[in-house]
This record gives sequence, structure tokens and C-alpha cells, in this order.
Amino acid sequence: MRRTRKFSPVSFLLDFLFVVGGIAVLGMALGKSFASLPPQTHLTLLLPPYGETVDRETLAHAVVSKLPLLGGLPDPYASGAGSDAPLPGDLSGVLPPKEKGEGKPPTQEPSEQGLPVHAPKPDLAQVKANLPVVLVYHTHNRESWVEVTRGRKESYGLDPEVNITLVGKAFVDELNRLGVPTLHDTTDIYALLLRDGLTYGHSYAKSREVVETYLSKNPRITYVFDIHRDGVPREQSTVQIDGRPYAKVMFVIGKGNPNWQANAALAQELVRRLEARYPGITRPTVYHERTEGRNGEYNQSLSPNALTVEIGGIENTREESERTARLLARVFFEYYADAVPVVRQIVGENGGEAK
Repeated sequence: MRRTRKFSPVSFLLDFLFVVGGIAVLGMALGKSFASLPPQTHLTLLLPPYGETVDRETLAHAVVSKLPLLGGLPDPYASGAGSDAPLPGDLSGVLPPKEKGEGKPPTQEPSEQGLPVHAPKPDLAQVKANLPVVLVYHTHNRESWVEVTRGRKESYGLDPEVNITLVGKAFVDELNRLGVPTLHDTTDIYALLLRDGLTYGHSYAKSREVVETYLSKNPRITYVFDIHRDGVPREQSTVQIDGRPYAKVMFVIGKGNPNWQANAALAQELVRRLEARYPGITRPTVYHERTEGRNGEYNQSLSPNALTVEIGGIENTREESERTARLLARVFFEYYADAVPVVRQIVGENGGEAK
């Protein structure tokens, strides 16, 4: 005859504490074992279906990806990583790692959304006066590429020297060569965050201060570009044009900006012109609401012609991204000029097509 164990509150409590303690110890052990994995290693969040083999790295990533990154550092392979960061104070400034395709995809709005087909014409007199009309800056200035950070532990796809600011320089140099007066800010936003003891989620607040200073000192600045590199894999961020690889361009519009339609109009026009000249070079423009954990404004309220631009992804090369930046500059020049012969008369022969 089987004896029935008499219920004891004390025994139940001890058993419960034993189980909870065991889970806690196991979690700490897993965290210490897997935290040293190179953050560049991107693996799917979901484990394989039941019955399939699960390797160590997949299991590690499934555990680690559930935890917030210390200091709010980004997952370099997160889709939209270049443009997205928590609002200051949201989630204590910590950006949880995101997986490609994880969660609800960004809203992709159709071109026939009631927005003007052509954005407003620029004031060509500003070209003649040689006053800066374009500002280029980088909120996530240390965004780099796998080819640069490969093999480094805890790089998070960032580098203090070889990074997205070089792509911005290619864009700026081409615009200036074409005769569009352009300023390039290379403030190390990341260093400012470290100096002030702030997390990565405060990047946009810091870069906003920089842009506001430029706009106050240069009131004729009309166009503001925040250039990033995205975190999507190479097959999504690369296109072949005339047998050469180019990084794709994607615009990000923040609907947290009450006047986002004006910014979207400029993005639409540039996409139209880019695709007309270089088919396949753009990815669909994404529109983000301002929500918990998502900025959704991206400093675009500072100007109706402010754009967040993703050039390529983490698996592109610097050269591919710079190549695209120069193409983007030429297309913007054509938009800005609206009538190329007129502008060439103003700025001289250096307004010709780049080689």
C-alpha cells in the first residue's frame, strides 16, 4: 500500500526555495558562459523545431538576446539599428537587442498617400552666395562594418575611426564638388555619451544639440541629413549596378514629428529620382511612430527637409557605401538644381557629372 505524504507548509516552502535558487544559479552560469560570445555573431532568436539539433551558439543567442545590453549598446544586426534608439529615460535608456524580422515590421506607406509628387523647389540664390545650405551629421557616428570590427569582442559593430562618418564625407565632398555648399559635422556623439555618463539611447538628444547649434549659426541651412548604416544582412542591403556592388539607400521618417509629411515628401522625391537612374538602389522607406523604446522623431522636427538616411548595412564594405553616397549626392544635386544648366551657369563647370 502506497503511503501518502502529509502536506507540510515548511517542506513546501523549502522545496520552492530550492527550485527557485536552482533556476537562478543556472541562469547566472548560462549568462557567464555565453556573454563572451562575439556580439557580431547573429543568430535567429527562435530555436529550431522540436527534434532538430541545436548548436551551442544558437542556444547561447536564444538566452543572451533576451537580456538588455549593458549600457544600452545596440545589436548591430538589428533591422533599423542605424536609426532607432530609445527615448531618453525610456526603459532606463537601455535598448534591448532585436532580431531581423522580430516583432511588428515597420509601416511601409504607399507612395500614393496624398503627398506631393515633387518636393518644393530650392532657392538657387543661396548657391550663388556660397552659403551653406546642407548639413550632414551622424547621430550614431561610430557605426562601422563587419570587415572592420571582425574578431573584436564587444565592438557592437562600432569603431572610433573607420565608421559611417567616412561615408558622410564622401557624400559631402561630392556635393561641394558639384557646387552645393555643404557642412559636415563629425562630432563624436558616442564620446559625449561616455563623458556625460549617458547610455546609447540618449544619442538623438545629444545630436539634436549639435544640429540646433549649426542651425542657429547658419540660418540658411535648408537640408539636414543624418547618415547611418543599417544592421540588415548583405543580401538585403546590396545591389549590382553595371557589374559593381552598391550599398542600398533607405530613408526613415519619424511620425513623432508633427510635420512629418513634409519630410516624407522630400524622401519620396529622392527615391523617385534614385530609382529612375539606378533601379534597385533603394529599400522601401519606413515610417516609425513614437512609441516606448522607439524614438520615432529622429530630430526631423528641426527642419521640414531633415532626413534620416541609412546607407548600406553592417555586411557592406566601406567602399560600397561610399560609392552609393556619391550617387546619392549627384541625385540630390539634380533635385536641388531642378534645372542643371541654370545651376552650372551659377557655380561653374565643377557642377558637372562626377566620374
